[in-house]
Amino acid sequence: IRIGWDQKNINALTTARLLEDCGIQALAVHGRTKEQGYSGLADWEVIGKVAQAVQIPVIGNGDIQSPQDVAQRRSLGVAGVMLGRAAMSAPWVFAQIQEFLKTGELIEEPPLEDRWKHIVRHCRDGAKRIGNETIAMQCMRSRLMAYSRGFPEAKYLRSLFSGIASLGELEDIAGAHLVRN
Repeated sequence: IRIGWDQKNINALTTARLLEDCGIQALAVHGRTKEQGYSGLADWEVIGKVAQAVQIPVIGNGDIQSPQDVAQRRSLGVAGVMLGRAAMSAPWVFAQIQEFLKTGELIEEPPLEDRWKHIVRHCRDGAKRIGNETIAMQCMRSRLMAYSRGFPEAKYLRSLFSGIASLGELEDIAGAHLVRN
C-alpha cells in the first residue's frame, strides 16, 4: 500500500489494521502518497507507526539508496525493506547491504569493468529468454538507462542506449567506454 491518497488523507494505519483483520500475512508500505507518485520524500515516520500498530511483518519502501539507509529504516521497527529504483541502477547494492548488516563494513561499488560485465550478461540472458535479440535489446533500453546512472559519460551512454538493437552494439559500446575511462 501507499501511506495514503494525498497529504490530507494519510490512511495507512487504518488500511493496515483492516488488512491484518482480513488475514494478510505481511504488508509492504510505500512511504509516499498516491498523489506524490515518485516525487518528494518517503515518510518513514508513517511506515514506522504502521509497523508498531500491527502484528504482521511490515516491509518499508521508499528512498532506500544505501546500506546505511537500510540500517536506519530497520531501527523504526519494520521487518524488512524493499528497494526499487536504487536496485535498478545498482543491483550490487544488495551485496553491499548484506555485508554492512553482517559486519558493519561498507564495500565499494564494483569496478566499471565488472559493472559492464553484469550489464552485458543481463542483456544476453534477456535475449536468450525472449528468443529475439532485437526485441530483447529494445526491452532492455530502460534498464540500460538506469544502469548508466553514475557512470562516466552517462549522458552520452544514454544517447547510445536509446537506439541500441543488438548485443554486438552493446559490447562495442562497453569496450569503447572502458578504453576511455
